[in-house]
Amino acid sequence: MGYPTDDASTLLGPAGDEAYPLGDDRLTGTTGEDSPASKLRVGCMATILNGGQAIRFSLRGALAGSAQVATTDPIIPANGRFDWTVTPGTTVPYVESEDASTSFECWVWQSSPGVA
Repeated sequence: MGYPTDDASTLLGPAGDEAYPLGDDRLTGTTGEDSPASKLRVGCMATILNGGQAIRFSLRGALAGSAQVATTDPIIPANGRFDWTVTPGTTVPYVESEDASTSFECWVWQSSPGVA
C-alpha cells in the first residue's frame, strides 16, 4: 500500500486505447451541463483538461443530476486544467460553459494509478 503522495506524484495521461475512466471522456455543450456516464474511482487522482472556452464545474457524488453547476461555481479558464483526489462526494464532475451560452469542450479522466 502506498501513500497519497505516491499516487499524486504519478500523473497519467488519458489512455487512448482504454475506456473511461483511464481513457478520457469528452464533455461538450452549448447551453447546458455535461457529465460522464459513470463515476470516477474513489482514492485516485482525476483531471479535467479544458478547451478554448472557460467552464464552470461542480464535483458531485451522484450520476445523472440536473442543474448541478451554479453561476457561482469555480471556473477553469480556457486551456486550463484542474486536478483533484476523488472522494465519495467528488466522483462525478459536472461542467458548463462559464457564460452558459458558448460552446465548450473538456476532457476528464483518472490521472493516477490509485495506489493510495
